[in-house]
Amino acid sequence: MLANLLQEFAAPLTKEQVTKVKDALGDLSLEQVNWLSGYLAGVAATGAAAGIKDIRSVIESNGAISQTTTNALAQSASSEAASAKIATILYGSQTGNARGIAEQVYQSLQTENVEAELVDMAEFNPKHLKKLQRVFLVVSTHGEGEPPDDAIELHEFVTGKKAPKLDHLEFSVLALGDSSYEFFCQTGKDFDLAFERAGATRLLERVDCDVDYQQLSESWRDELLALAKSSGESNSNVDSASQVAQKPHLSVVTKSTEFNKFNPLLAEVVDVVTITSNQSTKKTYHIEIDLGDSGVTYLPGDALGVWPLNRSELVEEVLNHFAWSGEEVISTPKGDVSLRSGLTEVYELTQVPPSFVKWLAEKINDENLVAMTQSASELKELLAVSQIPDLLRRSDSAEHRHSLLTVQPQEFVEQLRAITPRLYSIASSQKEVDEEVHLTVGLVSADHNGIERSGAASDYLSQLESGEEVRVYIEPNKHFKLPADPAQPIIMIGAGTGIAPFRGFIQEREHSESPAGESWLFFGNQHFADDFLYQLEWQGYLKSGALSKIDLAFSRDQQEKVYVQHKLRSHAQEVYQWIQNGAHIYLCGDKDRLGKSVEQTLIEIISEQGLLTEEQAKQELLNLKKLGRYQKDVY
Repeated sequence: MLANLLQEFAAPLTKEQVTKVKDALGDLSLEQVNWLSGYLAGVAATGAAAGIKDIRSVIESNGAISQTTTNALAQSASSEAASAKIATILYGSQTGNARGIAEQVYQSLQTENVEAELVDMAEFNPKHLKKLQRVFLVVSTHGEGEPPDDAIELHEFVTGKKAPKLDHLEFSVLALGDSSYEFFCQTGKDFDLAFERAGATRLLERVDCDVDYQQLSESWRDELLALAKSSGESNSNVDSASQVAQKPHLSVVTKSTEFNKFNPLLAEVVDVVTITSNQSTKKTYHIEIDLGDSGVTYLPGDALGVWPLNRSELVEEVLNHFAWSGEEVISTPKGDVSLRSGLTEVYELTQVPPSFVKWLAEKINDENLVAMTQSASELKELLAVSQIPDLLRRSDSAEHRHSLLTVQPQEFVEQLRAITPRLYSIASSQKEVDEEVHLTVGLVSADHNGIERSGAASDYLSQLESGEEVRVYIEPNKHFKLPADPAQPIIMIGAGTGIAPFRGFIQEREHSESPAGESWLFFGNQHFADDFLYQLEWQGYLKSGALSKIDLAFSRDQQEKVYVQHKLRSHAQEVYQWIQNGAHIYLCGDKDRLGKSVEQTLIEIISEQGLLTEEQAKQELLNLKKLGRYQKDVY
């Protein structure tokens, strides 16, 4: 058994060394192996050359193993020097938050000379878990308790029937989520439980973070750092580069930028233009922002993070409800500010945390509201149609309003979430627009109890005028990128504002120094006359040859609704042929309304055209994803 395991893990050893170590291990008991592994770990951690050189005499003096064994180990031990507890930071990120935290943890460990490796779950082979010693997982939860795309394979592996025993491994989990959803931080909980069931040792209790995660994540990072330092695991004498080279499946990331989520660039707005007709029910804007001489760069497929401000009318509704002037001073994570400034710049008013509903229900003694907080489905429905002022209106009766008279501004804002940035797929290529960045923004609006309400960021951006400034940063997306070889064909599938990254893709290819391969766009929206975003540009790209083919699905232009998945199916044979010819597939748009149906259609096309079962077709699509030939940017 030991010999068989050795073959799998013998990457640093030559074939001859593997043979010798196999021979040596053949007659060892489990007790002898445990003793030997501890001894070698100590030798490697100190880097004591003399210890390796004299291994024969030390082992023989302890009488633990035979002469044959010492001969083999004396040769194999000199082939690898590795630290005792290398920390492997695994992250699964959907919007970049988990990656950002993981990078901070990695940099902190590096600063303290603690040997660490940073790995995207999308690039990690799950079978290599058995090789690791100490794992720190940072993972978000997407939608209703689902793992982010990058974490799907590892999640299925550790929670499935083939999950390995990990009793040699130590771990800790930082989970990111949104408490507005029923299955808050579910993916992190899944990983934490799976590692425990596999026999791994939990170093720190799991930490569950809501959308304003910074304080909790920093505390978790500091605890990990203190743990590593107290364990005496500084590896200043170990050659880090050589260790990483011995583990080719790991990809270490050290990149950092001057401007980021918590240090955004103050950029000037160039233009805001409506690109849908007045009759459109889905107002959409094209927004151009000047990055100036900031040095900020991006690639097509990346996202722009935008820090919004709350609409002044929304702020005044809250102030008037409590009869506050707005000049009251409150303490915030950004320091002391006026209440009006805090409600404008610091706290969310358009998104309601469940904790706020519970607080309000208790304050005004509203039995109906209390009952809603105890039903996950009812609470979810309430949050979907409510902003902070909408819920405050529930206390308009004299009895309820009296209950809020004692509430002070500080107590009130402590029930709110901090504003978080919104991410928008970038709709441009710097090869085309130089120091600008373009966005395609759909105005999110809905009727909230008889009042038209808009999303904080889309409303904020749509109201900006030329010359105004906005706080932004680039959120890289390495899993939504054009092929390295411009000659590779691409299939782009999007609906509504999901068209944004594909505009950047075609701009990039049009300015490519090498001849670009064929490109095929599938685009859907409601009406051709009202909602054909960038119509003239696409027609121009077709004429110039930058775009090879376009298929359009306008769902409301005929009695029977037509969507992009229907267009894909109508071209099933040709789509499959493109895939067989090496095409890369890109999908961008709403996860539930577009993503699931398009993915199922692709599976059906692969199954039917390739004469495969549905399970085989799913595996084929998964293989394309692993190869980077099927990439999604869904939200």
